[in-house]
Amino acid sequence: MSEAINDYAEDSKPTGSPNESQTGEAVTPPRSQLERVEELQLKGYSYYKMFKIMKNIVFLAEAIDACEEAVSAMSHNDPSRGATLGTIGQFLHTRFEESGDLHDLERVITRCEEDLAAMSYSEHNHSTSGIQINLSRSLYIRP
Repeated sequence: MSEAINDYAEDSKPTGSPNESQTGEAVTPPRSQLERVEELQLKGYSYYKMFKIMKNIVFLAEAIDACEEAVSAMSHNDPSRGATLGTIGQFLHTRFEESGDLHDLERVITRCEEDLAAMSYSEHNHSTSGIQINLSRSLYIRP
């Protein structure tokens, strides 16, 4: 009987490193919300740089998606929210310049107006300047 217990105990022991599951697959440790946001922002900027180097608009779309996901993961009062929203506007504006698709320009305008309207008066400071610049630039060139 003790042999069966010992066999069971041996089979139940975790194997591998603490970062591996029982099946040997890597286990991702939990990340903080801040780490997730920073990772998405970096991913967005990296894709944008790839777009600038390779001139492939697919990278620009990936940059926009990553930054929008970062904003979705942020709390409403995150101090980097305004800057990231401004970056999204810049990326959308760049895609409009590349493709000529008015949908991107309208999206910049709508997004900026919604973001500014959602912010309280006390939040309208230097962190909203990117949003305001993108809005004014887009309104200026809109046909």
